[in-house]
Amino acid sequence: LIEQPYPGAEIANPLVIRGESNTFEATVRYAITSGGGDGLVVTEGFATATAGNGVWGSFEVIIDLSAFPSDYQPGPGSIIMWEDSARDGTQVNVVEIPIVLPEL
Repeated sequence: LIEQPYPGAEIANPLVIRGESNTFEATVRYAITSGGGDGLVVTEGFATATAGNGVWGSFEVIIDLSAFPSDYQPGPGSIIMWEDSARDGTQVNVVEIPIVLPEL
């Protein structure tokens, strides 16, 4: 569950993502895309929530936008979050929200 930013938000630097998850070993993965429909992944990583494995925990990710690659495009983008399946590593419980990336 992504609580911040809200869908369609114009984000600022640093990008702060907050929410809650109930995931295996409290790990939630994320990717930030830019370029609208092209979906260029400009950064990805993971966060560890305060709880997991059947219990909801909170997480926070702070991302410095100035570290994005040179092919970063301001405008439409997305935050995509998921957990990796403990069985086969595939993405499960995928959540995607649209955002507006700023000029850097």
